[in-house]
Amino acid sequence: MAAKKILKLNEKPLIYGRLHHAYPLSIITSHEETMPWFFSNFIQLSCLKNIHPQNTLDMNFLWDDGRFYLNSCPWINYLDIPEPFFNHCIQKNIVDFIISTIDTEGYIYLHVDEFYIPEKYSYQKRSYPHCNFIFGYNKDEKVFYTLGYDSLERFKIIQTTFSDLEKSFTNCPPDFRLDVLYFIGQGSTYDFDFDLIRGYIQDYLSSQNSLVKFKTQTNHIYEDKNCVFGMAVYNQLKVYLSSLIEEKAELDVRNLHILWEHKVVMKERFMFMKANFKGDFSNYIKCYEEIENKALIQRCKFLKYSLSKKTKEIISILKGLEEMKDAEEQLLTSFLNS
Repeated sequence: MAAKKILKLNEKPLIYGRLHHAYPLSIITSHEETMPWFFSNFIQLSCLKNIHPQNTLDMNFLWDDGRFYLNSCPWINYLDIPEPFFNHCIQKNIVDFIISTIDTEGYIYLHVDEFYIPEKYSYQKRSYPHCNFIFGYNKDEKVFYTLGYDSLERFKIIQTTFSDLEKSFTNCPPDFRLDVLYFIGQGSTYDFDFDLIRGYIQDYLSSQNSLVKFKTQTNHIYEDKNCVFGMAVYNQLKVYLSSLIEEKAELDVRNLHILWEHKVVMKERFMFMKANFKGDFSNYIKCYEEIENKALIQRCKFLKYSLSKKTKEIISILKGLEEMKDAEEQLLTSFLNS
């Protein structure tokens, strides 16, 4: 057996603000043939309609499959480990199981208590059971290679010792989660779907729930009227930011981070279209570069507010969001009419 094995990975996928997107996309988008699928999706946004009592907005890319994109991505397969098998066969030696799984090209989702992992923010501060993503090992150095946020909230590759991971796993509450993901490379294809994209953009502009078109078993959480979609998230962001000033909401940079990621993905989508298809997409790229930059500025202002609590930062963000909304609405309407 090899002393070291690291599976192929994109350590900085375009979407990494939410780990349930970042982990599978780090596998999927490390393979060039998957990009038509990626850029045919990830257009729609959603967030909570009412930030109370959760005191957050929960901004996210809207997706119809809560588990590894199995409904639409032809390259991902996964093994959901049954609890009886887990308890009887795996729990006794989790380190050997992870190594053996990686040897078969499997990526590991494993819940551990990050209180015991030195590279994590919660280390020695509080118990924090959380899903970790493992994609490699080095037997000589006795470390696993994981992907996630470190103690400084940087998304990066982290080396965790065998002993630390075993301790964090052993001390995790019993409602475990252990899954194995496999990338299926041969024989899978996906054609870039202009019609799907135009439909998603129309839904985005009209703030419609795109999931009702698919009627999957997993989308019931978006049919209970608790969420808003597309352009409507701008108004909800304004409500959230105003609630921050009144101290009725929790600081959460992920809302503006996801908004920024969305603009990055939209720009990259038009760049992909320009590189692979006939048509003039230059103006869409230029305009989204400007919107993306403005989104990043708002994100930075939010971080400044989190330190200073100065209301002027929120007022400035509100103005920036309105400018972004107007620019994006005009741009996407122009695209649909082209």
